[in-house]
Amino acid sequence: MGKASSSMGLLAALALLLAAGCSGPPEGDGEDVALLQEAERVLDIDPRRAIELLELALEKNPRLAEAHRLLGSLWAQTTTNNVEAIYHFQKFLALAGKPNRWEATVRSRIDACRQRLVQEELLRLTGAASLRPIQRLQVQLDDARRSNEVLRATVLALQAQLAEATNLLAQAGLAGRGPAASAAADRRATPTPATAGAARGARPAPAAGGSRAEPPAAATHRVRRGETLIGIGRMYGFSLAEMKAANPGIDHDRLQVGQVIRLPRPVR
Repeated sequence: MGKASSSMGLLAALALLLAAGCSGPPEGDGEDVALLQEAERVLDIDPRRAIELLELALEKNPRLAEAHRLLGSLWAQTTTNNVEAIYHFQKFLALAGKPNRWEATVRSRIDACRQRLVQEELLRLTGAASLRPIQRLQVQLDDARRSNEVLRATVLALQAQLAEATNLLAQAGLAGRGPAASAAADRRATPTPATAGAARGARPAPAAGGSRAEPPAAATHRVRRGETLIGIGRMYGFSLAEMKAANPGIDHDRLQVGQVIRLPRPVR
């Protein structure tokens, strides 16, 4: 009876040892397991540090299924790197075997990551397509702005050249008349006794009622940009001498824009 009891005890012990041997080795041991545990500890505090620790653990033991699962979660949630997340989730499913309590969760996360990848690609394509017309319009706007600046500079340069040419023509006309022509114009402008008498004799008769008619109002001209006294005289058919005589108190060589110039006589 005692021998039978001791034999039964030995058989039970052997059965326990065999059962322990058939359960398989742990997922990891030593330094890789320590790294995995440290990563789990800082997972919520410092996700970047947790990623570094898990990658170190996988370098030491690439078959750490739990490290792959945690890395997949971190890449999907913290950095939104969906490609890395899918890779680690798939490695977890391959290493963990079946059945495991995380399989359904991991597969749903893989599907979510794939959907996000599709959305990102669609957004990239539609965003690029919508930006291209805007970029083309911006380029056209910049070109038009540069063209307007060039045209404005050209107009200003032409205006300056026109003013300079007008002054040169006026000076050339004054020089071409010469002293003799100016003297003749002065003589025509200065009345002789005969012409003065004729002018006196040609005075209009007094109006009815004994009142004399008022002389016509003096004609004037308002100076515009680039005009000269000789040019204004030519416009109305007067000589420079006549214009000077009609405007004795002005600087004939420096007319101001808007200045009022008297004409020798009214122009019809």
